Amino acid sequence: MKDTLLLIGGSPRSGTTAILQILNSSPAVFITSEENLLKSLKSLEGLLGTRGRRAKALVNGMRELSPRETLTLDNIHSHNFDGASVWPTLRHIYALHHAALHGETPLQVWGDKLPAYAREIDAVLALPDARYLHITRHPFDVINSMLRRLEATRKGLDWWKGITEFDAMVEAWASAYEAVESVEGSPRVFHLQYEQLVFDFEANALALNRFLGVDLSYQNILVSDPALHFDRSQLTPELQRRIEEHPAVQRYVARYRDDASMPHVQRAIRWSDDAQVESPRAPLASAQQGVAGDVPDHGPAGQPIRVFIACTPAEWLPMRVLEFSIREHTTRPVEAAALYQFNRPIPVPADVRNRPRTPFSFQRFLIPELCGHAGRAIYLDADMQVFSDIGALWDHPMEDCDLLTVDATTGQRRPQFSVMLLDCAALRWNIESIVADLDAGRLDYDALMFEMKVARRLGRRLPSTWNSLEHYQPNETHLLHYTDMTTQPWVSCSNPNAEVWVAALRRAIHCGFLSRHDLAREIDAGHVRPSLQTQIDMGVDDPRGLTRAQTACDDAFKPPYRALEAARGGLWSEPRAAVGSLLRGLGLR
Repeated sequence: MKDTLLLIGGSPRSGTTAILQILNSSPAVFITSEENLLKSLKSLEGLLGTRGRRAKALVNGMRELSPRETLTLDNIHSHNFDGASVWPTLRHIYALHHAALHGETPLQVWGDKLPAYAREIDAVLALPDARYLHITRHPFDVINSMLRRLEATRKGLDWWKGITEFDAMVEAWASAYEAVESVEGSPRVFHLQYEQLVFDFEANALALNRFLGVDLSYQNILVSDPALHFDRSQLTPELQRRIEEHPAVQRYVARYRDDASMPHVQRAIRWSDDAQVESPRAPLASAQQGVAGDVPDHGPAGQPIRVFIACTPAEWLPMRVLEFSIREHTTRPVEAAALYQFNRPIPVPADVRNRPRTPFSFQRFLIPELCGHAGRAIYLDADMQVFSDIGALWDHPMEDCDLLTVDATTGQRRPQFSVMLLDCAALRWNIESIVADLDAGRLDYDALMFEMKVARRLGRRLPSTWNSLEHYQPNETHLLHYTDMTTQPWVSCSNPNAEVWVAALRRAIHCGFLSRHDLAREIDAGHVRPSLQTQIDMGVDDPRGLTRAQTACDDAFKPPYRALEAARGGLWSEPRAAVGSLLRGLGLR
Protein backbone atom coordinates (compact mmCIF):
# COMPACT_ATOMS: atom_id res chain seq x y z
CA MET A 1 0.00 0.00 0.00
CA LYS A 2 1.45 3.35 -1.03
CA ASP A 3 1.27 5.99 1.68
CA THR A 4 0.52 9.68 1.14
CA LEU A 5 2.50 12.75 2.18
CA LEU A 6 0.16 15.52 3.37
CA LEU A 7 1.05 19.06 4.38
CA ILE A 8 -1.59 21.23 6.10
CA GLY A 9 -1.60 25.01 5.97
CA GLY A 10 -3.79 28.09 6.32
CA SER A 11 -3.98 31.35 8.17
CA PRO A 12 -2.95 31.21 11.84
CA ARG A 13 -5.98 30.54 14.10
CA SER A 14 -7.97 29.08 11.20
CA GLY A 15 -8.21 25.49 12.44
CA THR A 16 -4.99 23.77 11.32
CA THR A 17 -4.57 22.26 14.79
CA ALA A 18 -8.16 21.00 14.80
CA ILE A 19 -7.76 19.17 11.49
CA LEU A 20 -4.41 17.80 12.73
CA GLN A 21 -6.12 16.26 15.78
CA ILE A 22 -8.97 14.89 13.67
CA LEU A 23 -6.61 13.19 11.22
CA ASN A 24 -4.39 11.81 13.97
CA SER A 25 -7.43 10.22 15.62
CA SER A 26 -6.98 7.49 12.98
CA PRO A 27 -4.19 5.03 13.84
CA ALA A 28 -3.23 4.93 10.16
CA VAL A 29 -2.24 8.62 10.19
CA PHE A 30 0.85 10.32 11.61
CA ILE A 31 0.86 14.12 11.15
CA THR A 32 3.40 16.16 13.11
CA SER A 33 2.85 19.70 14.35
CA GLU A 34 5.00 22.48 12.92
CA GLU A 35 8.13 20.43 12.19
CA ASN A 36 8.43 22.43 8.94
CA LEU A 37 9.19 19.66 6.47
CA LEU A 38 10.38 22.10 3.82
CA LYS A 39 13.13 23.23 6.17
CA SER A 40 13.80 19.65 7.27
CA LEU A 41 14.21 18.57 3.66
CA LYS A 42 16.82 21.28 3.04
CA SER A 43 18.71 20.16 6.13
CA LEU A 44 18.60 16.53 5.01
CA GLU A 45 19.75 17.49 1.54
CA GLY A 46 22.71 19.30 3.08
CA LEU A 47 23.56 16.28 5.22
CA LEU A 48 22.90 13.52 2.71
CA GLY A 49 24.15 15.13 -0.49
CA THR A 50 27.89 15.04 0.35
CA ARG A 51 28.83 12.50 -2.30
CA GLY A 52 27.30 14.52 -5.11
CA ARG A 53 28.96 17.74 -3.99
CA ARG A 54 32.39 16.10 -3.75
CA ALA A 55 32.07 14.45 -7.14
CA LYS A 56 31.14 17.78 -8.67
CA ALA A 57 34.16 19.43 -7.07
CA LEU A 58 36.45 16.81 -8.55
CA VAL A 59 35.09 17.37 -12.04
CA ASN A 60 35.36 21.14 -11.75
CA GLY A 61 39.11 21.65 -11.41
CA MET A 62 40.90 19.36 -9.01
CA ARG A 63 44.24 17.92 -10.14
CA GLU A 64 44.31 14.83 -12.28
CA LEU A 65 44.16 11.73 -10.14
CA SER A 66 46.16 8.56 -10.50
CA PRO A 67 44.28 5.29 -11.07
CA ARG A 68 44.90 4.32 -7.47
CA GLU A 69 43.51 7.58 -6.16
CA THR A 70 40.47 7.34 -8.46
CA LEU A 71 39.69 3.85 -7.24
CA THR A 72 40.05 4.89 -3.64
CA LEU A 73 37.77 7.92 -4.03
CA ASP A 74 35.14 5.87 -5.87
CA ASN A 75 35.18 3.43 -3.01
CA ILE A 76 34.81 6.23 -0.46
CA HIS A 77 32.00 7.93 -2.34
CA SER A 78 30.04 4.72 -2.71
CA HIS A 79 29.84 4.58 1.10
CA ASN A 80 28.62 8.18 1.50
CA PHE A 81 25.01 9.37 1.52
CA ASP A 82 23.60 10.97 -1.60
CA GLY A 83 20.51 12.95 -2.56
CA ALA A 84 18.51 9.81 -3.31
CA SER A 85 18.51 9.09 0.44
CA VAL A 86 16.55 12.22 1.37
CA TRP A 87 12.98 11.03 0.84
CA PRO A 88 13.46 7.47 2.14
CA THR A 89 15.15 8.89 5.25
CA LEU A 90 12.36 11.36 5.97
CA ARG A 91 9.65 8.80 5.40
CA HIS A 92 11.53 6.26 7.57
CA ILE A 93 11.64 8.75 10.47
CA TYR A 94 7.86 9.12 10.32
CA ALA A 95 7.36 5.36 10.00
CA LEU A 96 9.49 4.74 13.11
CA HIS A 97 7.49 7.19 15.23
CA HIS A 98 4.20 5.90 13.84
CA ALA A 99 5.15 2.30 14.66
CA ALA A 100 6.04 3.32 18.21
CA LEU A 101 2.49 4.66 18.65
CA HIS A 102 0.41 2.28 16.59
CA GLY A 103 2.41 -0.94 16.28
CA GLU A 104 1.48 -3.02 13.28
CA THR A 105 -1.14 -0.62 11.84
CA PRO A 106 0.00 0.32 8.31
CA LEU A 107 0.94 3.96 7.85
CA GLN A 108 -1.32 5.44 5.16
CA VAL A 109 -1.00 9.22 5.63
CA TRP A 110 1.98 11.10 7.04
CA GLY A 111 3.12 14.70 7.03
CA ASP A 112 3.07 17.95 8.93
CA LYS A 113 0.82 20.88 9.73
CA LEU A 114 2.18 24.42 9.71
CA PRO A 115 0.10 27.52 8.89
CA ALA A 116 3.10 28.99 7.04
CA TYR A 117 2.82 26.32 4.34
CA ALA A 118 0.16 28.64 2.89
CA ARG A 119 2.96 31.07 2.02
CA GLU A 120 4.95 28.31 0.29
CA ILE A 121 2.30 26.39 -1.60
CA ASP A 122 4.41 26.33 -4.76
CA ALA A 123 7.27 24.71 -2.85
CA VAL A 124 4.86 22.21 -1.30
CA LEU A 125 3.44 21.20 -4.67
CA ALA A 126 6.96 20.90 -6.07
CA LEU A 127 7.56 17.98 -3.72
CA PRO A 128 7.03 14.64 -5.47
CA ASP A 129 3.49 13.31 -4.90
CA ALA A 130 2.85 15.64 -1.93
CA ARG A 131 -0.73 16.71 -1.23
CA TYR A 132 -1.76 20.00 0.35
CA LEU A 133 -4.76 20.58 2.63
CA HIS A 134 -5.70 24.22 3.20
CA ILE A 135 -8.24 25.23 5.86
CA THR A 136 -10.06 28.57 5.71
CA ARG A 137 -12.16 30.12 8.47
CA HIS A 138 -14.27 33.28 8.52
CA PRO A 139 -11.88 36.25 8.88
CA PHE A 140 -13.91 37.77 11.73
CA ASP A 141 -13.34 34.72 13.91
CA VAL A 142 -9.70 34.27 12.89
CA ILE A 143 -8.74 37.87 13.61
CA ASN A 144 -10.84 37.94 16.79
CA SER A 145 -8.89 34.91 18.02
CA MET A 146 -5.57 36.64 17.33
CA LEU A 147 -6.74 39.76 19.17
CA ARG A 148 -7.96 37.71 22.12
CA ARG A 149 -4.65 35.86 22.43
CA LEU A 150 -2.70 39.10 22.06
CA GLU A 151 -4.70 40.67 24.89
CA ALA A 152 -4.18 37.61 27.10
CA THR A 153 -0.42 37.74 26.38
CA ARG A 154 -0.27 41.38 27.45
CA LYS A 155 -1.82 40.29 30.75
CA GLY A 156 0.74 37.53 31.16
CA LEU A 157 -1.83 34.78 30.58
CA ASP A 158 -0.64 33.55 27.18
CA TRP A 159 2.48 33.38 25.04
CA TRP A 160 1.20 34.66 21.67
CA LYS A 161 4.31 35.76 19.79
CA GLY A 162 2.74 35.91 16.38
CA ILE A 163 1.17 38.89 14.66
CA THR A 164 0.65 41.91 16.91
CA GLU A 165 -0.69 44.58 14.52
CA PHE A 166 -4.31 44.56 13.37
CA ASP A 167 -3.59 45.32 9.70
CA ALA A 168 -0.99 42.54 9.67
CA MET A 169 -3.61 40.16 11.06
CA VAL A 170 -5.97 41.01 8.21
CA GLU A 171 -3.18 40.60 5.69
CA ALA A 172 -2.17 37.24 7.16
CA TRP A 173 -5.70 35.91 6.65
CA ALA A 174 -5.98 37.46 3.20
CA SER A 175 -2.61 36.25 1.92
CA ALA A 176 -3.42 32.68 2.99
CA TYR A 177 -6.77 32.83 1.22
CA GLU A 178 -5.27 34.36 -1.92
CA ALA A 179 -2.59 31.67 -1.95
CA VAL A 180 -5.08 28.81 -2.01
CA GLU A 181 -7.21 30.63 -4.58
CA SER A 182 -4.23 30.51 -6.93
CA VAL A 183 -3.95 26.70 -6.84
CA GLU A 184 -7.55 25.57 -6.44
CA GLY A 185 -8.48 23.05 -9.04
CA SER A 186 -5.22 21.18 -8.62
CA PRO A 187 -5.91 17.49 -7.90
CA ARG A 188 -3.29 17.71 -5.17
CA VAL A 189 -5.02 20.54 -3.27
CA PHE A 190 -7.99 20.18 -0.91
CA HIS A 191 -9.58 23.44 0.29
CA LEU A 192 -11.59 22.92 3.47
CA GLN A 193 -13.83 25.51 5.13
CA TYR A 194 -13.74 25.37 8.92
CA GLU A 195 -17.43 26.07 9.44
CA GLN A 196 -18.47 23.35 7.01
CA LEU A 197 -16.21 20.89 8.84
CA VAL A 198 -17.85 21.83 12.16
CA PHE A 199 -21.47 21.63 11.06
CA ASP A 200 -21.14 18.88 8.44
CA PHE A 201 -18.33 16.74 9.80
CA GLU A 202 -19.39 13.45 8.23
CA ALA A 203 -19.63 14.72 4.65
CA ASN A 204 -16.32 16.59 4.88
CA ALA A 205 -14.55 13.58 6.39
CA LEU A 206 -15.75 11.51 3.44
CA ALA A 207 -14.55 14.14 0.99
CA LEU A 208 -11.16 14.26 2.72
CA ASN A 209 -10.86 10.48 2.44
CA ARG A 210 -11.59 10.67 -1.28
CA PHE A 211 -8.89 13.31 -1.67
CA LEU A 212 -6.34 11.18 0.18
CA GLY A 213 -7.42 7.94 -1.48
CA VAL A 214 -8.09 6.21 1.84
CA ASP A 215 -11.05 4.83 3.76
CA LEU A 216 -10.44 5.87 7.37
CA SER A 217 -12.60 6.75 10.36
CA TYR A 218 -11.93 9.91 12.35
CA GLN A 219 -13.04 11.10 15.75
CA ASN A 220 -15.03 14.32 15.66
CA ILE A 221 -13.30 16.40 18.32
CA LEU A 222 -15.25 19.51 17.31
CA VAL A 223 -18.31 20.77 19.19
CA SER A 224 -21.23 21.69 16.94
CA ASP A 225 -22.56 24.43 19.24
CA PRO A 226 -22.28 27.68 17.22
CA ALA A 227 -21.53 29.70 20.37
CA LEU A 228 -18.14 27.99 20.57
CA HIS A 229 -17.15 28.89 17.01
CA PHE A 230 -18.42 32.44 16.43
CA ASP A 231 -16.61 34.53 19.07
CA ARG A 232 -16.23 38.10 17.81
CA SER A 233 -16.11 39.83 21.18
CA GLN A 234 -12.90 41.71 20.28
CA LEU A 235 -14.31 43.28 17.11
CA THR A 236 -15.73 46.78 17.14
CA PRO A 237 -17.79 48.08 14.19
CA GLU A 238 -14.72 49.96 12.94
CA LEU A 239 -12.57 46.82 13.02
CA GLN A 240 -15.29 44.88 11.20
CA ARG A 241 -15.42 47.55 8.51
CA ARG A 242 -11.66 47.44 8.01
CA ILE A 243 -11.74 43.67 7.64
CA GLU A 244 -14.64 43.79 5.18
CA GLU A 245 -12.82 46.31 2.97
CA HIS A 246 -10.20 43.79 1.90
CA PRO A 247 -10.96 42.35 -1.56
CA ALA A 248 -10.04 38.81 -0.46
CA VAL A 249 -12.58 39.02 2.37
CA GLN A 250 -15.23 40.20 -0.05
CA ARG A 251 -14.55 37.24 -2.33
CA TYR A 252 -14.69 34.85 0.60
CA VAL A 253 -18.04 36.19 1.81
CA ALA A 254 -19.49 36.04 -1.71
CA ARG A 255 -18.32 32.45 -2.06
CA TYR A 256 -19.30 30.98 1.30
CA ARG A 257 -22.24 33.14 2.34
CA ASP A 258 -21.97 35.10 5.56
CA ASP A 259 -23.39 32.58 8.00
CA ALA A 260 -23.44 35.28 10.66
CA SER A 261 -26.62 36.63 9.08
CA MET A 262 -28.58 33.53 10.06
CA PRO A 263 -30.65 34.03 13.22
CA HIS A 264 -29.52 30.97 15.16
CA VAL A 265 -25.89 31.84 14.48
CA GLN A 266 -26.42 35.55 15.06
CA ARG A 267 -27.60 34.92 18.60
CA ALA A 268 -24.61 32.65 19.22
CA ILE A 269 -22.04 35.25 18.14
CA ARG A 270 -20.25 37.01 20.97
CA TRP A 271 -19.78 40.62 19.86
CA SER A 272 -17.99 43.34 21.80
CA ASP A 273 -20.27 45.61 23.83
CA ASP A 274 -20.06 48.42 21.27
CA ALA A 275 -20.46 46.10 18.28
CA GLN A 276 -23.98 44.78 18.81
CA VAL A 277 -25.75 44.21 15.53
CA GLU A 278 -29.31 43.27 14.80
CA SER A 279 -30.19 40.16 12.87
CA PRO A 280 -31.85 40.91 9.53
CA ARG A 281 -34.62 38.55 10.57
CA ALA A 282 -36.73 38.55 13.69
CA PRO A 283 -35.42 36.47 16.61
CA LEU A 284 -36.97 33.03 16.79
CA ALA A 285 -36.91 32.67 20.57
CA SER A 286 -39.06 34.93 22.74
CA ALA A 287 -37.51 37.06 25.46
CA GLN A 288 -39.22 35.20 28.30
CA GLN A 289 -37.54 31.96 27.23
CA GLY A 290 -34.31 33.28 28.69
CA VAL A 291 -30.69 33.20 27.61
CA ALA A 292 -27.69 31.22 28.71
CA GLY A 293 -26.78 32.17 32.27
CA ASP A 294 -30.37 32.90 33.33
CA VAL A 295 -31.38 29.28 33.77
CA PRO A 296 -31.14 26.95 36.75
CA ASP A 297 -28.32 24.44 36.83
CA HIS A 298 -29.47 20.82 36.66
CA GLY A 299 -26.11 19.10 36.47
CA PRO A 300 -22.35 19.75 36.31
CA ALA A 301 -21.40 23.38 35.86
CA GLY A 302 -21.99 24.44 32.28
CA GLN A 303 -23.59 21.14 31.29
CA PRO A 304 -25.20 21.50 27.87
CA ILE A 305 -28.72 20.36 27.07
CA ARG A 306 -28.39 16.69 26.14
CA VAL A 307 -30.78 15.47 23.43
CA PHE A 308 -30.86 11.87 22.23
CA ILE A 309 -32.72 11.09 19.01
CA ALA A 310 -34.01 7.64 18.06
CA CYS A 311 -33.47 6.73 14.42
CA THR A 312 -31.55 4.62 11.95
CA PRO A 313 -29.35 5.83 9.07
CA ALA A 314 -32.53 5.95 6.93
CA GLU A 315 -33.82 8.80 9.14
CA TRP A 316 -30.56 10.75 9.09
CA LEU A 317 -31.95 13.74 7.19
CA PRO A 318 -35.09 14.31 9.32
CA MET A 319 -32.93 13.76 12.41
CA ARG A 320 -30.56 16.53 11.27
CA VAL A 321 -33.44 18.89 10.44
CA LEU A 322 -34.77 18.23 13.96
CA GLU A 323 -31.35 19.05 15.41
CA PHE A 324 -31.22 22.22 13.32
CA SER A 325 -34.66 23.29 14.55
CA ILE A 326 -33.52 22.76 18.15
CA ARG A 327 -30.39 24.88 17.69
CA GLU A 328 -32.31 27.47 15.67
CA HIS A 329 -34.51 28.30 18.63
CA THR A 330 -32.08 28.36 21.54
CA THR A 331 -28.94 30.24 22.49
CA ARG A 332 -27.88 27.58 24.97
CA PRO A 333 -25.25 24.86 24.40
CA VAL A 334 -26.80 21.68 23.02
CA GLU A 335 -25.37 18.19 22.59
CA ALA A 336 -27.54 16.26 20.13
CA ALA A 337 -26.84 12.63 19.26
CA ALA A 338 -28.45 9.96 17.10
CA LEU A 339 -28.75 6.86 19.25
CA TYR A 340 -27.83 4.42 16.48
CA GLN A 341 -24.38 6.01 16.23
CA PHE A 342 -23.39 4.58 19.62
CA ASN A 343 -23.54 1.07 18.14
CA ARG A 344 -24.87 -0.34 21.41
CA PRO A 345 -26.22 -3.87 20.78
CA ILE A 346 -29.90 -4.37 21.68
CA PRO A 347 -31.05 -7.95 22.33
CA VAL A 348 -34.22 -9.22 20.63
CA PRO A 349 -37.06 -10.62 22.79
CA ALA A 350 -37.90 -14.26 22.19
CA ASP A 351 -41.66 -13.66 21.87
CA VAL A 352 -42.43 -11.94 18.56
CA ARG A 353 -45.25 -10.01 20.28
CA ASN A 354 -42.67 -8.28 22.49
CA ARG A 355 -40.28 -7.34 19.71
CA PRO A 356 -39.81 -3.66 18.83
CA ARG A 357 -42.17 -2.27 16.18
CA THR A 358 -39.32 -0.27 14.62
CA PRO A 359 -35.53 -0.74 14.62
CA PHE A 360 -35.26 2.17 17.03
CA SER A 361 -38.15 1.48 19.45
CA PHE A 362 -35.88 0.20 22.23
CA GLN A 363 -33.10 2.76 21.71
CA ARG A 364 -34.59 5.10 24.32
CA PHE A 365 -33.75 2.66 27.10
CA LEU A 366 -30.03 3.10 26.44
CA ILE A 367 -29.93 6.77 27.38
CA PRO A 368 -29.27 6.62 31.17
CA GLU A 369 -26.40 4.19 30.55
CA LEU A 370 -24.95 6.42 27.81
CA CYS A 371 -25.06 9.33 30.27
CA GLY A 372 -23.26 7.34 32.94
CA HIS A 373 -26.45 7.37 35.02
CA ALA A 374 -25.91 11.04 35.82
CA GLY A 375 -27.74 14.28 35.04
CA ARG A 376 -30.69 14.91 32.78
CA ALA A 377 -31.39 13.94 29.19
CA ILE A 378 -34.14 14.59 26.65
CA TYR A 379 -35.41 11.84 24.38
CA LEU A 380 -37.04 12.61 21.00
CA ASP A 381 -38.08 10.67 17.92
CA ALA A 382 -36.44 11.70 14.65
CA ASP A 383 -39.75 12.60 12.94
CA MET A 384 -40.15 15.87 14.82
CA GLN A 385 -39.55 19.59 14.47
CA VAL A 386 -39.06 22.14 17.26
CA PHE A 387 -40.39 25.73 17.27
CA SER A 388 -39.48 26.96 20.76
CA ASP A 389 -36.49 27.07 23.06
CA ILE A 390 -35.92 23.50 24.18
CA GLY A 391 -34.41 24.97 27.33
CA ALA A 392 -37.96 25.33 28.63
CA LEU A 393 -38.35 21.55 28.39
CA TRP A 394 -34.91 20.94 29.90
CA ASP A 395 -35.66 23.21 32.88
CA HIS A 396 -39.08 21.74 33.66
CA PRO A 397 -39.24 20.75 37.36
CA MET A 398 -39.02 16.98 37.84
CA GLU A 399 -41.07 17.18 41.07
CA ASP A 400 -39.70 13.91 42.46
CA CYS A 401 -40.31 12.07 39.18
CA ASP A 402 -37.78 9.91 37.38
CA LEU A 403 -39.34 10.54 33.99
CA LEU A 404 -41.61 13.25 32.60
CA THR A 405 -43.61 12.94 29.41
CA VAL A 406 -46.52 14.57 27.60
CA ASP A 407 -50.03 13.39 28.43
CA ALA A 408 -52.47 12.62 25.63
CA THR A 409 -55.12 15.17 24.73
CA THR A 410 -58.59 14.66 23.32
CA GLY A 411 -58.59 13.13 19.85
CA GLN A 412 -54.97 12.01 19.97
CA ARG A 413 -53.65 8.50 20.18
CA ARG A 414 -53.02 6.77 23.44
CA PRO A 415 -50.24 8.30 25.56
CA GLN A 416 -46.85 8.25 23.86
CA PHE A 417 -43.33 8.34 25.22
CA SER A 418 -41.77 9.92 22.15
CA VAL A 419 -40.89 13.05 24.15
CA MET A 420 -39.31 12.40 27.54
CA LEU A 421 -37.27 14.27 30.13
CA LEU A 422 -35.17 11.72 32.01
CA ASP A 423 -33.43 11.72 35.37
CA CYS A 424 -30.54 9.47 34.36
CA ALA A 425 -29.31 9.02 37.93
CA ALA A 426 -32.66 7.62 39.05
CA LEU A 427 -33.27 5.44 35.98
CA ARG A 428 -31.01 2.41 36.34
CA TRP A 429 -32.09 0.99 32.99
CA ASN A 430 -30.17 -1.86 31.39
CA ILE A 431 -31.47 -3.10 28.06
CA GLU A 432 -30.41 -6.71 28.69
CA SER A 433 -32.38 -6.75 31.96
CA ILE A 434 -35.42 -5.18 30.30
CA VAL A 435 -35.46 -7.81 27.54
CA ALA A 436 -34.95 -10.52 30.13
CA ASP A 437 -38.10 -9.28 31.93
CA LEU A 438 -39.98 -9.41 28.62
CA ASP A 439 -38.80 -12.97 28.04
CA ALA A 440 -39.72 -14.00 31.59
CA GLY A 441 -43.24 -12.55 31.36
CA ARG A 442 -42.62 -9.89 33.99
CA LEU A 443 -43.20 -7.28 31.26
CA ASP A 444 -45.02 -7.19 27.93
CA TYR A 445 -44.68 -4.79 25.03
CA ASP A 446 -47.63 -2.59 25.94
CA ALA A 447 -46.54 -2.28 29.57
CA LEU A 448 -43.05 -1.33 28.45
CA MET A 449 -43.78 1.05 25.57
CA PHE A 450 -47.19 2.53 26.41
CA GLU A 451 -47.15 2.44 30.22
CA MET A 452 -43.38 2.77 30.78
CA LYS A 453 -43.47 0.37 33.70
CA VAL A 454 -39.68 0.49 33.95
CA ALA A 455 -39.95 4.01 35.44
CA ARG A 456 -40.85 3.93 39.14
CA ARG A 457 -42.00 7.54 39.35
CA LEU A 458 -43.66 8.66 36.13
CA GLY A 459 -45.12 12.10 35.53
CA ARG A 460 -47.29 13.17 32.58
CA ARG A 461 -46.72 16.85 33.23
CA LEU A 462 -45.02 18.23 30.13
CA PRO A 463 -47.26 20.60 28.16
CA SER A 464 -49.10 18.87 25.32
CA THR A 465 -47.69 21.47 22.90
CA TRP A 466 -44.36 19.65 23.24
CA ASN A 467 -45.73 16.67 21.31
CA SER A 468 -48.32 17.91 18.86
CA LEU A 469 -49.26 15.01 16.62
CA GLU A 470 -49.65 16.16 13.00
CA HIS A 471 -51.11 19.50 14.10
CA TYR A 472 -49.20 22.77 13.80
CA GLN A 473 -50.42 26.08 15.18
CA PRO A 474 -47.98 28.98 14.69
CA ASN A 475 -46.82 30.61 17.94
CA GLU A 476 -48.44 27.82 19.97
CA THR A 477 -46.90 24.53 18.86
CA HIS A 478 -43.54 23.90 20.54
CA LEU A 479 -42.88 20.54 18.89
CA LEU A 480 -44.59 19.07 15.83
CA HIS A 481 -44.55 15.29 15.53
CA TYR A 482 -44.94 13.90 12.00
CA THR A 483 -46.33 10.54 13.15
CA ASP A 484 -47.96 9.19 9.98
CA MET A 485 -45.21 7.41 8.09
CA THR A 486 -47.00 7.55 4.75
CA THR A 487 -47.20 11.36 4.74
CA GLN A 488 -43.98 12.44 6.44
CA PRO A 489 -42.67 15.45 4.47
CA TRP A 490 -39.37 13.80 3.52
CA VAL A 491 -41.15 10.84 1.89
CA SER A 492 -44.45 12.37 0.73
CA CYS A 493 -45.77 15.55 -0.91
CA SER A 494 -49.19 15.25 0.76
CA ASN A 495 -48.48 16.27 4.35
CA PRO A 496 -50.43 19.47 5.14
CA ASN A 497 -47.47 20.76 7.18
CA ALA A 498 -44.81 19.78 4.65
CA GLU A 499 -43.99 23.39 3.83
CA VAL A 500 -43.07 24.00 7.49
CA TRP A 501 -40.53 21.16 7.44
CA VAL A 502 -39.15 21.93 3.97
CA ALA A 503 -38.66 25.59 4.96
CA ALA A 504 -36.49 24.39 7.87
CA LEU A 505 -34.51 22.16 5.51
CA ARG A 506 -33.90 25.09 3.18
CA ARG A 507 -32.70 27.28 6.07
CA ALA A 508 -30.38 24.49 7.27
CA ILE A 509 -28.84 24.25 3.80
CA HIS A 510 -28.64 28.01 3.37
CA CYS A 511 -26.62 28.49 6.55
CA GLY A 512 -24.35 25.50 5.96
CA PHE A 513 -25.70 23.25 8.72
CA LEU A 514 -26.63 20.81 5.95
CA SER A 515 -25.38 20.72 2.38
CA ARG A 516 -26.82 19.92 -1.02
CA HIS A 517 -24.39 17.01 -1.04
CA ASP A 518 -26.14 15.63 2.06
CA LEU A 519 -29.51 15.86 0.37
CA ALA A 520 -28.25 14.25 -2.83
CA ARG A 521 -26.66 11.44 -0.85
CA GLU A 522 -29.88 10.70 1.06
CA ILE A 523 -31.89 10.73 -2.19
CA ASP A 524 -29.40 8.36 -3.82
CA ALA A 525 -29.66 6.06 -0.78
CA GLY A 526 -33.45 5.92 -1.18
CA HIS A 527 -34.05 7.50 2.23
CA VAL A 528 -36.00 10.58 1.08
CA ARG A 529 -38.13 11.48 -1.94
CA PRO A 530 -36.27 12.81 -5.02
CA SER A 531 -38.64 15.77 -5.46
CA LEU A 532 -37.06 17.36 -2.37
CA GLN A 533 -34.15 18.28 -4.64
CA THR A 534 -36.56 20.07 -6.98
CA GLN A 535 -38.03 22.04 -4.10
CA ILE A 536 -34.61 23.11 -2.85
CA ASP A 537 -33.48 24.09 -6.35
CA MET A 538 -36.68 26.10 -6.96
CA GLY A 539 -36.96 27.57 -3.46
CA VAL A 540 -40.46 26.08 -3.08
CA ASP A 541 -41.53 25.09 0.44
CA ASP A 542 -44.99 23.62 -0.20
CA PRO A 543 -44.67 20.46 -2.34
CA ARG A 544 -48.36 20.71 -3.24
CA GLY A 545 -47.34 23.58 -5.49
CA LEU A 546 -45.20 21.30 -7.66
CA THR A 547 -46.49 20.17 -11.03
CA ARG A 548 -47.04 16.53 -11.92
CA ALA A 549 -43.94 16.64 -14.11
CA GLN A 550 -41.89 17.93 -11.18
CA THR A 551 -43.01 15.09 -8.88
CA ALA A 552 -42.70 12.33 -11.49
CA CYS A 553 -39.25 11.55 -10.13
CA ASP A 554 -40.97 10.20 -6.97
CA ASP A 555 -42.86 7.49 -8.87
CA ALA A 556 -40.15 4.87 -8.42
CA PHE A 557 -39.35 5.94 -4.84
CA LYS A 558 -40.01 3.33 -2.16
CA PRO A 559 -39.95 4.94 1.31
CA PRO A 560 -37.89 3.15 3.98
CA TYR A 561 -41.02 2.50 6.07
CA ARG A 562 -42.10 -0.06 3.48
CA ALA A 563 -39.40 -2.34 4.83
CA LEU A 564 -40.93 -1.98 8.31
CA GLU A 565 -44.38 -2.68 6.91
CA ALA A 566 -43.18 -5.88 5.24
CA ALA A 567 -41.27 -6.98 8.33
CA ARG A 568 -44.23 -6.81 10.68
CA GLY A 569 -47.09 -7.48 8.30
CA GLY A 570 -48.76 -4.10 8.70
CA LEU A 571 -47.83 -0.46 8.93
CA TRP A 572 -49.69 0.68 12.03
CA SER A 573 -49.95 -0.75 15.50
CA GLU A 574 -53.27 1.08 15.93
CA PRO A 575 -56.16 1.20 13.43
CA ARG A 576 -56.90 4.81 14.44
CA ALA A 577 -53.55 5.92 13.04
CA ALA A 578 -54.29 4.28 9.69
CA VAL A 579 -57.70 5.93 9.46
CA GLY A 580 -56.27 9.33 10.40
CA SER A 581 -53.59 9.09 7.76
CA LEU A 582 -56.13 8.11 5.10
CA LEU A 583 -58.41 11.02 5.98
CA ARG A 584 -55.51 13.48 5.86
CA GLY A 585 -54.45 12.11 2.49
CA LEU A 586 -57.97 12.70 1.18
CA GLY A 587 -58.01 16.22 2.62
CA LEU A 588 -60.91 15.37 4.95
CA ARG A 589 -59.05 16.04 8.18
